[in-house]
Amino acid sequence: MKQLNLLSILITFVLLLLTPSLTAAMIDSEALKIPCQVSNSDRIIIGTVSKIDEYSNYTIFTIKVQEWLYNPLPT
Repeated sequence: MKQLNLLSILITFVLLLLTPSLTAAMIDSEALKIPCQVSNSDRIIIGTVSKIDEYSNYTIFTIKVQEWLYNPLPT
């Protein structure tokens, strides 16, 4: 009886540890869909990467804008 109790507690603990990982995976897969990206975008453009500056902690990409599709900048 004691082993059955211990086994059920162990299974519950493992399931609780797996739950956040499964939830995060579901959110990530939804974020990859185009409608989700469009509805959460500040701006949408068509362009080409014209310059890449790599530093030790980050990278800066410069994009030459060919066309604004949503919410253009004034300049």
